[in-house]
Amino acid sequence: MTEKISFVLDASVKGVKDIVSTTTATERLTAALAEQRGEVQSLNGQLKGIKGFEAAELRAEKLSAQLTETQSTMTSLSAAIAESKQKTTQLRGEYNLTQNEIRGLNQEMQQASKEGAQALQIKLKEAQLRLESLNTEIYQNKSQTNDLSVAYKRASGKLGKLTDRQEKQHSTLNKLKSSLQAAGVSTDKLGDEQNRLKQQADKATLALEKQNARLKEMQSIQGRIDSRKAKLGEIGSEATGLAAAAAPIVGSIWTAIKNESSFADVKKVVNMSDEQSSELQSWALKTSTTTPMSADNINAMLAAGGQSGIKDINELKSFVLDSAKMGVAFDMDAGQAGEALSVFKAALGVDQQGAMNVAGLANYLSNNSNAKAKDIAGVMAREGASAKTGGFKVNESTALSASLLSLGMGEERAATALKNISGRLTLGDAASGTQQKAMASIGLDADDIAARMQDDASGTLIEVLNAVNQAPKEDKSAILSQIFGEEAKGAVASLSGNMANFSKLLTLSKEDSTVHLDSLDQEYNARISTTGSGIDMFVNKLNRLSVVFGTALLPALNWVLEPLGKGVDLLANFAEANTGVTQAVGIGVAAFIGLKGVLLAGKALSLVFGNSIDKTRLFTKGLNRETQDGGRIAALAAKRWRSLNAAVSSS
Repeated sequence: MTEKISFVLDASVKGVKDIVSTTTATERLTAALAEQRGEVQSLNGQLKGIKGFEAAELRAEKLSAQLTETQSTMTSLSAAIAESKQKTTQLRGEYNLTQNEIRGLNQEMQQASKEGAQALQIKLKEAQLRLESLNTEIYQNKSQTNDLSVAYKRASGKLGKLTDRQEKQHSTLNKLKSSLQAAGVSTDKLGDEQNRLKQQADKATLALEKQNARLKEMQSIQGRIDSRKAKLGEIGSEATGLAAAAAPIVGSIWTAIKNESSFADVKKVVNMSDEQSSELQSWALKTSTTTPMSADNINAMLAAGGQSGIKDINELKSFVLDSAKMGVAFDMDAGQAGEALSVFKAALGVDQQGAMNVAGLANYLSNNSNAKAKDIAGVMAREGASAKTGGFKVNESTALSASLLSLGMGEERAATALKNISGRLTLGDAASGTQQKAMASIGLDADDIAARMQDDASGTLIEVLNAVNQAPKEDKSAILSQIFGEEAKGAVASLSGNMANFSKLLTLSKEDSTVHLDSLDQEYNARISTTGSGIDMFVNKLNRLSVVFGTALLPALNWVLEPLGKGVDLLANFAEANTGVTQAVGIGVAAFIGLKGVLLAGKALSLVFGNSIDKTRLFTKGLNRETQDGGRIAALAAKRWRSLNAAVSSS
C-alpha cells in the first residue's frame, strides 16, 4: 500500500500512462482507507466492551427476576392441576352412580305398570339429562386440566431455558470482566476508561474523514465512467425488449386458439349456420362474465347438452345456465350438475323445467334439514327411477332421500335404502314367504301394501313404519330385516325412529315449485356475491377481452401460416438434398446480425468517447498523483493505528 507508483515518463506517452494508472491508484487508496477504518473499529470495539459489561450486569439482574416469577407460576399451576384432577375424579364417581341409576330405572320400567312406567320415564329422563351434564362437565374439566398441563410444561421449559441463560450470562460477565482487566481497563472506574478511549477514537475518525473526502472526488468521475459502461450493456438487451413487447399479442392469440378449439366440439354435435355459430360463441364469452364458469367450461357444457340430444340453441342456452346455477348453488362442478339434470330428465320422465324443479326442491329441503343439496341430487340421480316405479311421486322420493341423508347416512347408503324401500314394498305376490309372514305379524298384507303404494306411496310407507314401531322391541330388528332386506335394515330403523323429520320434509316438498326455485335462486345469488366468485368473473372478463382481440388476429395468422409452412417444408426438403442451402442460410443470418451490429456500434461509440474524455480530465486535474500521495498518507496512518491499538491492548 505504501509502495510508490513509478512512471517511466516519455514525453509522447506520459498522459496516456497517467490515465491507465488512475484506476490502480484509486484501488490502493481505497484499500488503505479500509485498513484505517479497521483500526478505528478496534478502538470502538473496546468502548462497546465496556458498554457490553454494563448491559450484561443488567441482563443478569433481569434473568434472576424472571426465574423467580416463573418458579412462582409453576407452583400455582401445579396446585391448579391437582385441584382439577381431584374434581375430575369426583365427577367420574357421580357419572358412574348416575349410570347405575339409569340401569336400575330401565329394569324397573320393564316390570312396572303403565302408570308406574310413566313416573319412571320422568325419572329416567332426569337421570339421562344429569348424565349428559356430568359428561359435559367431565369433558370441560379434562380440557381445563390439559390446558393447565400444557401451561405447566411450557413454564417448565421456560424455567430450563432461563436457568441456562443465567448460567451463560454469568459466564459472559466473568469473561468480559477478565478481558477488560487484561486490557488495563478497570471495571471499578468504567466512566474514566470510556472517556479516554472516546478521545482517541474521535481523533482517528477526523483523520479518516479527510481521506474519505479525497476518495469521493475520484469516485464521482469513476461513477460517470461506470454509468456509460452500464449503458453499453443495455444495448445488448434491446432485442429481448422487442420480444417482451410482443408477448401480450402472442398471449391473446393463444387464448383465442384455445377458445376456438373448445367451441369446435360444440360444432361437432350441434347443427347450426355460421351466423348462429358466431352468435353462440359470443354468447358463451359474455355469459362467462356473469358466472364463475369460464368460457371454455361453457363450451364444454354446450357440447355435453348437444350430445344429450338437445338440438335447439335456446334450449342449449337454458341447459347451460341451469347447470351453472345448480353447480354454483350446490357447490359442485357445472359438468356434474348438467349430468344430474340430464339423468333427472331421462329417469324421472320430466322436461328441463321439471329437472330444475327437482334441483330447487333439493336445495329447499337442504336449507331445512341436515342433508346437503348435492347429496340429495345424487340419491335422486341414482335411484329416483326406482322410487318412481315403486309409486313415489318425485317430490315424495326427494323428501325421503333428504330424510335418510339428514339421519347421517352417506349418499350411497341412502340410495340403497331408497331402492329397497321402493322395491320391497311393491313385491306383492312375488314377496317371499318370510317377508309375507313378517308383514302379517304386524297386521299388514303384502298384496294390499303393493297396491296401495301406487296410490299413496309415502302414506303407505308411514303406515308400515308405524306398524313396525308398535311391534315388540325384541322382534323389531328381525321384522325390518325380513321386510326391507339386511343391507337397508339399519337405514330404515333410523327412519322409523325419526318419523317427525320425514313428515316435516314431506310437507315442505308439497309446497309450490316457485318456492323451491326461489330458494335455488337465492342460494346462487348469495354464492356469486362472494369475493372468490367476483375474482373468477373478473378473470373471465379479461379472458373475453383477450379472446376477442386474439380472434381478430387469427385470420391474418392463418393466412400467413399456410404459405409459410409450405415454404419451410420446401426449404427443409431442399436443404436435405443440397447441403449448400444450409451454408447459404447461415451466411444470410450472419449478414443480418452484422447489419444490426453496425447500427448498435454507432450508439456504443459515443459512450466510449465520453469515457475517454473523463479519463483525460482525471489526469489533467492531477488527481492521479494526489491519489498516490493519499495512499502513502493512509498507509502511514494505518501504521500509527496499529501501534496505538498495540499500546491499548498491552496497557
